[in-house]
Amino acid sequence: MNIPLLRLLNQQLLSPLFDDPEALVDWMGAFQAQNFSAVKWAVGMRLKSASLKLVEEAINDGRIVRTHVMRPTWHLVAGKNIRWMIQISRESNDRLSQGFLKSGGIDISEKDYCKSLEIIEKALSGHKSVTASELVPFINSGGLPSTARHLQAYLWKAEYNGLVCSGLIKKNQNTYMLLEEHVKPQPAVSYEEALAKLAFNYFRSHSPATIEDFVWWSGINISKAKIAINLINNVLTSESWQGATWFIHQDCRLNGRIAQTPCLLPPFDEYLLGYKDRTAVLPKEYYSKAFTNYGIFYPIVMHRGQIVGNWKQKQTKNGIDFSYSFFRNENDIDKTLIDKASAKYMSFNEL
Repeated sequence: MNIPLLRLLNQQLLSPLFDDPEALVDWMGAFQAQNFSAVKWAVGMRLKSASLKLVEEAINDGRIVRTHVMRPTWHLVAGKNIRWMIQISRESNDRLSQGFLKSGGIDISEKDYCKSLEIIEKALSGHKSVTASELVPFINSGGLPSTARHLQAYLWKAEYNGLVCSGLIKKNQNTYMLLEEHVKPQPAVSYEEALAKLAFNYFRSHSPATIEDFVWWSGINISKAKIAINLINNVLTSESWQGATWFIHQDCRLNGRIAQTPCLLPPFDEYLLGYKDRTAVLPKEYYSKAFTNYGIFYPIVMHRGQIVGNWKQKQTKNGIDFSYSFFRNENDIDKTLIDKASAKYMSFNEL
């Protein structure tokens, strides 16, 4: 089984099928999105033809939104999916975030949380798009603590409860808007239907993948993952390979030819981050060059399906300079191919 080829095809990194950012993000299920600039490139590089403007328009329109939804961390998801995705992750996200906050000495009462949600809703009402720092005066006027950690806690609670999501982009800063004002309403689905949708979206875009990969990506436990996979069993085939069971979605493409031109993948890209076991595309001895034990993922060079190096960009008087470092000498790539990859990145960003 040629895992890298199949993942390239189904993650739309090879012969992409989509023109529209919303359709692509819906296909992928979610993009991890700590780095706001990087996730826009993660979307753009998977489209037939894209510009930064096209991706930002989809964000500003609420067709794709950035919010804390799984594990819990920043993700970019299709607006039409955000409500049922919150439904799955709300309870575990709230529990994990409260534990994290308490470990840092932050313990907020339910009464104060309720008050913070009322303040945020009033501040954003009327299609306002506001940064976190711009909310501070409203929090202060409500008599609540407004340290960075407290503000983070209030906004997490607002996201998990489906009150807010990302709003209009302000100088590449994340803003918040009321979900009900920014994203079109969708028919309600049951918890079971939501689980099935989550598994459906993951396996059609990330196949081949194991149940352990799905658990890692989604943040749900193994019991719920088994239920989710069973719910879509009619669209999955399984294959035993190297001691593991791999699932492949019926909508996946199975045939193609790996391109010679490398890709400059952004930090936190789904091609690497979307799986618990990454050895199919990156030997374990090079893990530390691609990500840390603390969950920080670096910009990486992908060539012929394998992660082979790192890349950096630096603003200079004459424009953007790119630098590369490869894990092994035999991974050195012809400069003309690297230049082609960097030109695609610069074209997307209109540099």
